[in-house]
Amino acid sequence: MFSFIIKIYKAFKASMLLSEAWDAVASNRIEDAEECFVSINKIVPDLCAEHQIMEAYIKFRASKYRDAKELFDIAWKKIDLDEHLSSDEKLYFKGFVLGPAQMTIFFLKHRNNLEPNYNNIHKCNIYGVDLQKISKKWKTHFPMRDHPDWDKYGV
Repeated sequence: MFSFIIKIYKAFKASMLLSEAWDAVASNRIEDAEECFVSINKIVPDLCAEHQIMEAYIKFRASKYRDAKELFDIAWKKIDLDEHLSSDEKLYFKGFVLGPAQMTIFFLKHRNNLEPNYNNIHKCNIYGVDLQKISKKWKTHFPMRDHPDWDKYGV
């Protein structure tokens, strides 16, 4: 019984921190969002795909490109393996990841004269995503404004 209560408490705490992180990103308080993820990772060390994407995006926004690249690679793998995501959602998340991941690779390569390993970040066709099959929550948190139907079916 006690372990069940601990699990509920941890889930609640992680949920509150995620909400704080979203608010911080929306307010351009990237350092605050990073701090939230430090705490989240202590509570939930194995993040689900969408939270891994968020953490990678925060590192990208903080110009911590090596961390971002590593996290984008992990996120890409988790997207593929996530059984709770539909094929449209997987393609949508990959489309969202693709832009900042490619920019991360560009910055690593050109600013630091590195040849980063592209690992898992492959091209994907965002035009194949049916935005009507993507929840408003995902479109709000992970907007894909480059999609040709965004004005019609985006948020």
